[in-house]
Amino acid sequence: MPYVQTRLVRGDICVYVMNPGMHSESVIVDALAREGIDADQYRASGQLILGEGKPSPEAMEAWLIEVASVASGQSRLVRWGGDMTWSLKQMPSSEALMKWECVCNVKNVPAVYVCQYDMTQFLGSVIVDALRTHPLCIIGGTIHKNPYYASPEEFLAELRSEHASPPV
Repeated sequence: MPYVQTRLVRGDICVYVMNPGMHSESVIVDALAREGIDADQYRASGQLILGEGKPSPEAMEAWLIEVASVASGQSRLVRWGGDMTWSLKQMPSSEALMKWECVCNVKNVPAVYVCQYDMTQFLGSVIVDALRTHPLCIIGGTIHKNPYYASPEEFLAELRSEHASPPV
């Protein structure tokens, strides 16, 4: 929450993607209040957006474009974040989730994405795939150039080939 607090005060637009139907909104609003942030004030101004994850990469992309168009008209950076467990109920497959992760890298929008994966909720293979979709990663609170990064084209081609090949 201190990160969001700092970014809101600096004028960025902050989007937090939440789990559907799990009272995530009140948890986030309460956490911001503990940091001295009036979430209602920032939400009313359009600077803080709390929303549930969407059921497809295309729906998430449409949401991204909608938020980015508002931000670009205001010369603001968009900071996307979220606990990715929302995708367990919303996305039809891990492949669909990875397509969304790749969209973030191919859209030319002024945005930063922080995708948080709970290692107790996702298969290790999904976490590794998610890691491969981002050029930077945060490990132990430090930003690193990601040595496992694969371009969206390369990654999606590998993903398609894995799903097209019969199991061995």
